[in-house]
Amino acid sequence: DFYIGLDDSTDDLVIGKGSALGTTQAIAIDENMDVSIGPTSNVTITNDDNSNTLRLISTDADASVGPVLMLYRNSSSPADHDLIGNISFVGTNDNSQDIVYSQIYSSPKDVSDGTEDGGFYIDTMLAGTNTSRMGMSSSVTAFNDDSADIDFRVESSNNANMLKVDAGNDRVGIGVSSGNPSYSFHHAATANNIIALHHNEASSGNVFGMQIDFTSTVNDTGSYFFRCVGNDRATVRAVIFANGDFDSATNSYGATSDE
Repeated sequence: DFYIGLDDSTDDLVIGKGSALGTTQAIAIDENMDVSIGPTSNVTITNDDNSNTLRLISTDADASVGPVLMLYRNSSSPADHDLIGNISFVGTNDNSQDIVYSQIYSSPKDVSDGTEDGGFYIDTMLAGTNTSRMGMSSSVTAFNDDSADIDFRVESSNNANMLKVDAGNDRVGIGVSSGNPSYSFHHAATANNIIALHHNEASSGNVFGMQIDFTSTVNDTGSYFFRCVGNDRATVRAVIFANGDFDSATNSYGATSDE
């Protein structure tokens, strides 16, 4: 059923299935000691402990990268959005079913010569459904592209929620210690100094600062553009209302202008 032979025309030592050399090759070793498996073979490596099941070792001492693992899809008819490589992390559930709990894969977005674009994606299983966690295409790097209720969080040295995107409530928090921003954009800090600075570094032309605007045509004192509140958010000090009225708790406007 199997053969081991030397292919003199290619200087390959070949192991395959069949009764004659050249039929259904499984493994070939060439004169350079390069080993090829296939083209129709699958390889299974089984390990009964937690040691390394597969090791790739490079003993090269130069500054180039090594070892190198290449996933190569050598298609004769490549097309945009083909899947060209996948690494799957598979385990069983409590019903002895095999589940792909997470996977990494790549896809070319454009295979045109000279304008090639590539994509890279990470998915995980969420409530029984394969869900995008991060995707990099030719035009965007997107987190949570499937619009699942998955928060995005970045830690700093002293704050576990230095940046928090609350996916379920469509909110963004910076420095909110609880990790739960209370508004669409919520910034919190403990500092004896300025906590937010908007600095226009333009040195010429029309230099602008910050603009606050409404989509609606509200023109009354029921809404406001800007409000200053002190005493732990208990006392209103100053307000600029939607109709342009300005209220000051002390009516003291200083010497710069009384308008």
